[in-house]
Amino acid sequence: MTTQKKPLPTLSLLKAFYEVGRCRSFKQAADNLELSQPTVIKQVGELEQMYSAKLFTRGRGNNRLTDLGVQMMPLCRSVINGVREIDEFMQSHGKLIHGTLTIAAVSPYYVTQALKIFVSKYPKIKIKVVYGSNKKVLELLQIGEVDIGLFVHNDVIPGFRSFLCKEDQIIAIIPASNRLSEKDGLDVEDIKGEILLSREKGSITQDIFDHEISERSIEPAARIEIGSREAIREGVIQGLGIGVVTEHEHNPDDKIVATKFKNIDLSMKYSFVVSNERLGSRLIRAFLQCAEKDLKQPLHQ
Repeated sequence: MTTQKKPLPTLSLLKAFYEVGRCRSFKQAADNLELSQPTVIKQVGELEQMYSAKLFTRGRGNNRLTDLGVQMMPLCRSVINGVREIDEFMQSHGKLIHGTLTIAAVSPYYVTQALKIFVSKYPKIKIKVVYGSNKKVLELLQIGEVDIGLFVHNDVIPGFRSFLCKEDQIIAIIPASNRLSEKDGLDVEDIKGEILLSREKGSITQDIFDHEISERSIEPAARIEIGSREAIREGVIQGLGIGVVTEHEHNPDDKIVATKFKNIDLSMKYSFVVSNERLGSRLIRAFLQCAEKDLKQPLHQ
């Protein structure tokens, strides 16, 4: 007498669980999967019943993962990504002509250059690019929401591979009417007595600069948190104060003087980052090859 094999969970059940775990909401997961909420609730329940296990602690508007659910998330992500890569491979029949590539970046500048080449080679690939802070890009990578991240970091990120792309310098942008606009290079001490226009929290540019002036106990005369790069630029044009941006982000204007800092390293290193489990994706490798002329190390290393 043979023992009947227990059925394995289907991809649809794993997708339902993963999406609810990611969103913490059955309603949002249903919307993302283009399914009804009762269907998603049923699929998650079926997965739990298969193993007599509890994956969520249900709550109104907040469905928390159990310890088992937390451990299941990376396993499900790996399975879903693996099936996606099989689909990409089988549809392309040896040629990369189908698929979707998602990228999160802190700046459009370096992504755009690689995308120009990528789109010309693979015009039928769907591309989605989202922009956010360093923290947001890393979060999107870690939950598997995007394939590739472009952001600034210096430390090793466990489970991920980094490809150094470019180095950039933080510079000051100063109203042309300001006394500092005539100086050939600034010392950070020159910030004393000036109104500093600051970016929102999470801006790596602002964080690096604030760390340096804090280390030197330098305080501006006043600080105004004004939000985006564009808002700071407008504030400088209007003579409200001075700001800091990266060199490649600066958009020249007759009313702005861009000046480098002297005797201090305010460089930022941008890297493309991919999870180790996604490194084998033909789609991701194809994009990185299009960006390779900007990378500081070959892809095969």
